[in-house]
Order: sequence, then C-alpha cells, then structure tokens
Amino acid sequence: MSTAPQHSAATPRLRVAAAAIRRHDGAILLSVRPAHTAHGGLWEFPGGKLEARERPVDGLARELVEELGIHIERATPLITVRHVYPKAEVELIVFEVRDWQGEPHGREGQHVEWVDISKLSALQFPAANLPVTTAVTLPRVMMVTPDLGADEDAFLTRLEACLAAGVELVQLRIRALGEQRRRVVTAALAACARHHARLMLNGSAQDAVALGAHGVHLNRQRLFECEARPVAATMLLSAACHDARELAQAERIGVDFVYLSPVLATTSHAGAETLGWPRLRALCTATRLPVYALGGMTPPQLPRAVRAGCQGIAMLSGLWEHAAPAALLERAAKELAKAARHIKPG
Repeated sequence: MSTAPQHSAATPRLRVAAAAIRRHDGAILLSVRPAHTAHGGLWEFPGGKLEARERPVDGLARELVEELGIHIERATPLITVRHVYPKAEVELIVFEVRDWQGEPHGREGQHVEWVDISKLSALQFPAANLPVTTAVTLPRVMMVTPDLGADEDAFLTRLEACLAAGVELVQLRIRALGEQRRRVVTAALAACARHHARLMLNGSAQDAVALGAHGVHLNRQRLFECEARPVAATMLLSAACHDARELAQAERIGVDFVYLSPVLATTSHAGAETLGWPRLRALCTATRLPVYALGGMTPPQLPRAVRAGCQGIAMLSGLWEHAAPAALLERAAKELAKAARHIKPG
C-alpha cells in the first residue's frame, strides 16, 4: 500500500459517508458501482456524497434510504480515509451499522450482496475503500500478551481463558527462542483455532511465516528495516507507531494497521511521555490506516478512542490479568455503544 498522492488546489474535495452494514452472522453488505460511473464495476461500501454542512451520520442515513431502502437510527464510527484520486480528493467517513429497519435491496438498480469478511480480499474496490476492508475484519478490543515468564503451562492456560472469553485478535509478545518458542507458538495457534481467533507474532517476518502465525507485528526497529511489505497480503501486518514519521513509514511499506502509544500513563512505563487524546486524534487524522490506541486503555476509554478516530483499543495486563475477561469484554461492548452517532429526527 502506498501513501495517497498530494492534494493540489485544483483537485475537488468530496466528503462521502459510507456504511459497513454487518449482519448477525458477521457478513458485510456490499454493492457494485454502476458501469457508467467512476470506478464502475468495482465493489464498494454503500453510501454517498454529503450535502453542504450535513452531518456525516445524517447524510449516511439519507443515502441508505435512497440506495437500499433501510432506516437506521444510529451508527458507530469505524474509520475515516482520505485519498487523492487523479481528479478528486475523497474523504470517506465510514460507520459500522448493526441495526436497521427494512430489507436492504438495490433501489437504484445496483447489485447488492452479503459477503463473508473472509472473501473481501478477493474483491476489487476503489483505492479509498481498501483500508475499510481491513477495518471490518478487526475487533474493537484486541489483546497483547506479556512475556512468557517462568511457567509455560500457566501462560498457555491464561491465553486459553482469554480466548474463551471472546478475544479475537492476539499479539503474542514472547522472547523465548528455539524449541521453546516453536512449542509455545504452536500451542497458542492451536488455542486460537479452537476459538476462531487470529494470532500475530511480535518478531521477524521470517519467524512468523515459518511458525505459521496469522500475522506479524513490527516494532519500531523492524519497521524501519523494511523497504517493502515483508509478508504476503494473506497475512496481517501491524506496526508500533508513536509519531507521524513512523505512521508514514507504516503506510509506505503496506502495513495493515498500527498501534499508537502510549496514549495514557502506564505502570510498566512510568514517566514515559504520553500522546494524550488531542495528539492521538491528530495522528489518527493524519493516517489512512486502522489504529489501535495502546497504553492505559480500559473499557471506559473505548468510546473516547473511537471518537478520536481509532479502530479500538489494545489491552495488555488489564485484560490478561483480569479475573473475569468475559465480563470485561462485555463491558467494552456496552461502552462502545456510547460512541454511536444518533440520527436527527425528521
């Protein structure tokens, strides 16, 4: 993935609201652009251009009535993507929609279809839609593990408990080498398979590929050692970022999503400079990638992170050490509802 071209004063700016409409089974509703339009024949997330001074969520509600014949009352921010095409700059403001009234259908003659998220990578989208295809596959809360420690069995037992509680995405952060590393990663992957979760290995791309991980996470050093994307598009690729320069490098090599940290103070990094909410928002605005806020994150911070432009939050000890991880994730789901935008009546 390359960074977007630079905007020029002559390039028109278009604000577009779109929806990731998610059915109860997780499938996403997509439509095909009419052949006579720009990007004709490509798949897209339903939505359309916003009118002057129109709130994005109100414009989205209007467009979904016109295009699909469905009525929504609220929608939760997912991602905002800014992309410069040769003839226009687009700000694509995407919301997740889980509840609606009516049966979606192509009211303007367009083809619409429910698509399993595992099939998205096989479809062709306009460039501005590509980060959205990643965002819809990512959870709102993901977990980063601590190091292995002295008790390997206790570590794997705890990982299994967190997965059973509903964790869908794990970054495995262990320093073990050789046979122990292979053994732990193999056991962790088996646990993820049992609970339909994905595991990303914090380490080298070669290691992640060799051990069969679903993805690889790059620390700052490895991020800048890469001249291009180090793994195939079929694997997830994430990176640790702390400033605009690191975000630009992540975009340049084709990272799928990033962590921005530390947002708040943590006991593990006492005294470290934090981003704070205003800087987090500014960095989210500056990137087209899905972002996880990391550092001091708990469920009550989730709606604030989403409103700042994040995909969600990444949790370490707060989730790993929690006595009831299922209850914590349930709390997070309830907190996420606070980030929803409500449609103005009439």
